[in-house]
Amino acid sequence: MKVSPDTLTLTKKDETAQLTAEVTPSYADNKRVTWQSSDEKVATVDENGKVTAVGNGTVEITVTTEDGKITASIIITVKVPDEPTINKTTGFRRLRARSVKQTKTSVTLQWNIIKDADGYFIYGNRCNTGTKSYKYRKLATITGGDISTWTQKDLKKGTYYKYVVKAYRLVNGKKVVTDTSISVHAVTGGGKYGNAKAVSVTQIGNKKNVSKITLKMGKTAQIKAKEVKKDKKIARHRKLCYESSNTKVATVTPDGLIRATGKGTCTIWVYAQNGVYKALKITVK
Repeated sequence: MKVSPDTLTLTKKDETAQLTAEVTPSYADNKRVTWQSSDEKVATVDENGKVTAVGNGTVEITVTTEDGKITASIIITVKVPDEPTINKTTGFRRLRARSVKQTKTSVTLQWNIIKDADGYFIYGNRCNTGTKSYKYRKLATITGGDISTWTQKDLKKGTYYKYVVKAYRLVNGKKVVTDTSISVHAVTGGGKYGNAKAVSVTQIGNKKNVSKITLKMGKTAQIKAKEVKKDKKIARHRKLCYESSNTKVATVTPDGLIRATGKGTCTIWVYAQNGVYKALKITVK
């Protein structure tokens, strides 16, 4: 009896392959066979000789005539590449997505390049109004992890738009999202509203006009900050936000109250609705 193919390697979990058994001589009476796997943690085989990969290793698949008199076998290797560990993040600190330029008909986004990213997705739509809601939709897929800007054109003047940037990696041919930014709200020119050009931190605790502070464990400090408008007033879709790079060192509330939680240093970002930000260095002793 002969098994075909005579060698086989499977490289994906749940990948399948069909084995066939040829009982010789051709005039033999007993041609009904059964199939068996020596290790079903590596691969399984059904009654028709269909093999399914389960996990890495080698396995012997044996075929036997129904009367048990004739057997044959094949050694199958399963080599499934290890998938990279992806710790997905959501928030400001990794991508730091922001709108860096606006015209009457366009909005330009910028973000930090993510190491090992293979590309980025851009989602967006018009901002919600008091009477209508707009769902995010995919606007672009950017191929290339070293790209950090994108411009949407042909927009309506004096209109607010919202965006989210997502970084992805290619894992076994699939685009897997690794990082998701905060939402960015920016208005095109030509209307009565404008965008923030910067964030000004006027005080941290009892210190004025500083960008760093040292705290003792358990102590708190209030951040006082404001948006600096480019020219026209800002229609607020979201108030100033705060985020800590390491909550084991210091946390920050939605209203900007820092609490020292452990020794070390961290960054607290204060960012406006269009993503422009101020970085603060916090040291805890």
